[in-house]
Amino acid sequence: MTKRITSKMTKKLFLTGMLALIILISFPLGVSAQFDGWIRYVPGDNQVELNYWKVNGASYINISIWFASSGYNVSDWGMPIFVGNNISADAKIWRWTGIGFPLVTTMYYTYILGTLSAGEYLFTFEVWGYPVKNVTFTVFVPAPPPPKPVGGYSFPTEGYTPAQSLTPYLALIAILTISFAAIKRKTTRKTK
Repeated sequence: MTKRITSKMTKKLFLTGMLALIILISFPLGVSAQFDGWIRYVPGDNQVELNYWKVNGASYINISIWFASSGYNVSDWGMPIFVGNNISADAKIWRWTGIGFPLVTTMYYTYILGTLSAGEYLFTFEVWGYPVKNVTFTVFVPAPPPPKPVGGYSFPTEGYTPAQSLTPYLALIAILTISFAAIKRKTTRKTK
């Protein structure tokens, strides 16, 4: 009888504890949900990577930013602003204060800088007006094309062909001829 009473009391205590735990866990979530929202965020320089590249005379900057969770958003990457040889772009990044999934996400963007004159440039990536990371790169003047010859272009019509020895080819033909003759002789003996 006492065993049954103890078992019922244990069940009641367990159910009461579980109910209290559920209430305690859900209450802060319900309260914090009222205050969830997007706030300004400035990443560290270790979260940002800048790479300069050039194709067909146009210059570009690739940027990648990694975040520790899914609760981040880049609402505006900004436009490149040129002041002499200093270039900057100001982005707007937001962080969600609510629940986010803890997985690493990376966002990518390419700034098109266009055709730049020769010289050394400094590109600064800013977020909310704060400089985060910069990269220095040099644009070289392309070499001028070689001058045209005075009489126009000339192309050779016949190329030089070095003489090759025929000895390996003749030896191969002789070996094949002897092999086929031997095979024919063996097959004609067997049929007689």
